[in-house]
Amino acid sequence: MPISSRRLVPATLLALLASLLLVVPAQAADTGSISGMVTARPSGGTAAPYAGASILFDRLHETGGNDNALVRAESDSTGHFSVTGVPDGRYQIRTYPKVYGELGQYGYEYYDDRWSPYGATEVVVNGGAITLSHAIELQPIGKVVGTVRNEAGQPMPGVYVGFSQGNGGGYSTVTDAQGRYDSLEGEWSGNLIPGDYVAEAGTSGYEADDPQYYYDTHPVTVRPGVATVQDITMRERPRVVFTVLDTDGEPLANAPLLFKVRTNGGAWDWPQYGPNATDAQGRYRFINNFDEFKIQFGLPAGYQGTGVPEYWEDAYTFDDAKVLSFPNGVAKSRSYTVRLTTGRTYVSQAASGKRLTADPGSWGSEVTDRAYQWLANDAAIPGATQPTYVVTNKVAGKRISVRIAGTLPNGDRVSTTSTVTERAVGKLTSHRPKIKGKLRLGKKLVASVKAWSPARVKLAFQWLRDGKPVKKRTARSYRLGKADVGHKISVRVVGRKASYATATVKSPATAKVRR
Repeated sequence: MPISSRRLVPATLLALLASLLLVVPAQAADTGSISGMVTARPSGGTAAPYAGASILFDRLHETGGNDNALVRAESDSTGHFSVTGVPDGRYQIRTYPKVYGELGQYGYEYYDDRWSPYGATEVVVNGGAITLSHAIELQPIGKVVGTVRNEAGQPMPGVYVGFSQGNGGGYSTVTDAQGRYDSLEGEWSGNLIPGDYVAEAGTSGYEADDPQYYYDTHPVTVRPGVATVQDITMRERPRVVFTVLDTDGEPLANAPLLFKVRTNGGAWDWPQYGPNATDAQGRYRFINNFDEFKIQFGLPAGYQGTGVPEYWEDAYTFDDAKVLSFPNGVAKSRSYTVRLTTGRTYVSQAASGKRLTADPGSWGSEVTDRAYQWLANDAAIPGATQPTYVVTNKVAGKRISVRIAGTLPNGDRVSTTSTVTERAVGKLTSHRPKIKGKLRLGKKLVASVKAWSPARVKLAFQWLRDGKPVKKRTARSYRLGKADVGHKISVRVVGRKASYATATVKSPATAKVRR
């Protein structure tokens, strides 16, 4: 860290100032004094007074920042220094040896025994004389070196390796093409005076395709004049890259993305960061911080296209949205392309006689003059042009959907077609059978059934004795046997037809069979 040079004042200006001071006496500001001592301890030696050290006093601002080197001093032959006229305030003290910067040379330090301003002890001047409680002791610097690799053992260039003393602030260096780093090569990380530090490796990776890694933290002890080796292995973080396209297939830039996340099967909640939006290429990279998440792709401000917001994947409500998760064994990097549609409405399961209702959901909040057309296997159903439709046998076996058209504020016509139902299920028209014949042993009974509709309904018969099925009696007729004497007989008819709901009816029971 360079020491600012003093600025020389021309003699004529000094003379002018002196004359002014004689005319108008100055009012002295509140000031104090600071005194102390500087020593130096060589590797393996004892501390001794250090002459010629530069001591700089940085006055701190209440709102941040400082007056750099507002006051300066230099240690004398006994290592002592003293400054007077120090304006009141809070100060951090920097002390520089005559020569510094190489491994084994004395390093500069902040009071007391701190290599950086982060966590340095402050001195408060409030109009009095302050003597530092103990000497400022200079020590030879050490360094930390090592290689950063990924989980496959490959060297990682461009990784930032920072150093701090556990107070949240510090300085860093960067790995070279072979993944090696050296604290001495950093712009500000070269002054590692002896002590305990934390080495933390991290990557920037701001672009969507850049992999992300967990921060890797290691405690290291720096010794005077010694290189401490600390190799680091970086673990890649799971991530998903989404590319959002408009309905025309073009990248949708600045599209907002809304997330809901949960951990350990808990409640869905909003993450504590954002706003999030796609880049100029319509891309967004999501880094895993949670077990599961759902994502909605929105529309940029001022959007004039035909797309509507949707959830991943192809869903228009939160409940229908697919969950993205990061289970063990899933590839760390995944990518998906999302192309917006003009939207989909929803209809429920179709069955004859059931009323279906078109639910536009989030589609077309600005659409006016809506028109509806119900479809069976994508063909228009004549007369079905209302928001609701009652299913009839005419569409049995077909998949039902609805198309909605409307007008945007700019005059463009837009439309959307719903997802289709399962095949519509028709309803059979059944008739209750009657039993004809005499109720005597040996006589034949016949099930009389009117024709069911629509045509070609397949009927199956089952004769019953006191309401219980009689084994192997499944024909239209039934001859009475000894086991039937004294019991009541009935018949059950089951009707089946493709694309129609199966129907079952039963005849009334007869009187008891006689001999």
